[in-house]
Amino acid sequence: MNLFAFDDAACAELAERQGTPAFAYSRAAAEAQVHRLRAVLPARVRLAYAVKANPLPNLLRTFGTMGLSFDCASLGELNRVKELDLPEGRTFFAGPGKRREELELARALGVRIQAEGWEDLLRLNELASKPVAVNLRVHPAQGVEESNRIIGGVGPSAFGVDAEQVPELLLRAQALAHVRIRGLHVFTASNQREAGRLLATYAMVLDLAQGLTESQGLDLQQIDLGGGLGVPYAPDEPELDLEALGRGLGELLDAHPWFQGEVILEPGRFLAAPCGVYLARVVRIKESRGTRFAIL
Repeated sequence: MNLFAFDDAACAELAERQGTPAFAYSRAAAEAQVHRLRAVLPARVRLAYAVKANPLPNLLRTFGTMGLSFDCASLGELNRVKELDLPEGRTFFAGPGKRREELELARALGVRIQAEGWEDLLRLNELASKPVAVNLRVHPAQGVEESNRIIGGVGPSAFGVDAEQVPELLLRAQALAHVRIRGLHVFTASNQREAGRLLATYAMVLDLAQGLTESQGLDLQQIDLGGGLGVPYAPDEPELDLEALGRGLGELLDAHPWFQGEVILEPGRFLAAPCGVYLARVVRIKESRGTRFAIL
C-alpha cells in the first residue's frame, strides 16, 4: 500500500526546485480519491469536503470544479469557500458558538446552517426575512462509540442538541416565523477505518431520524451523516473498505424507504491526506551503488 502521493525522486526534485520547507500536493491524487469514493456510494449521497482538513485554495478549487460541496466550521473557512463563487446550497456551516457575523455571512452566501441548538435557531430567525431551511445537529444518547474518540462518539459533548431534548426544542421552534427544520446532522466518528463501525453509526442515525419523523412530524430533506472516514498512517494499518461501506449504505437506505431525501457525507482527511507531502530538507546519502536523495 502506497501512503504517499509522491515518490522519493519526485520529492527530491520538488525540494531542489521549490526549496524547503514546503508543502506539495498532487491534484491527480486528490481527484482520484474523490472518484474512488463516489464510485461506491449511492447516487443520492452528496460529498461535502470538510474544509478544516486542508483549506488550501487550489485544493478547494479542485474539489469545487468536481462538484463537491463544502463543510465549514469558522469564519475563515467560509471566506475561503466564498472565493469559489459557488451557487447557493453547496456549502454547510456547522460548529458551536456561531457568532452573528458568521451567520450573517453564511446567510448572504446561501449556506445551509447546521444549527447546534436553540441559540442558532433564534439568531437565524432574527436575521432572516423569509422562511429558511436549516439542519439540526443532534447528539445521540447512545450508539456506536469511536475506537479512538476525537470529536464524535456518545456521552457528554459540546456539539449539537442531546437527543432527549430534541422534542422540546422542536416544539419551541414551531413559534419561530422564519426557521424551518428540514434536516438532521449527526456526527459521531473521526478517522474511522472500520466500515462496519461506520455503518452501525449510519444505521443508528437513520433509526433516530425515523423516530423523530414519526413522533414529531419532521419533514426531512437531508440527513447529514457527518465525516469520520479514516485513512491509514502506517503501512501495517488497513484501509477503509470502500466497497463494503458503499454497499452497506445502499442497503441501509433501501431498508428506510420512508426517507427519500439527500444524504450528506463530510469527508475531510480521507480526501486531503493522501494527496500531499511536507518537504523539510534534502540531504544526499552516498551508497555503494551511487547517490540517492532522502527527505528529512
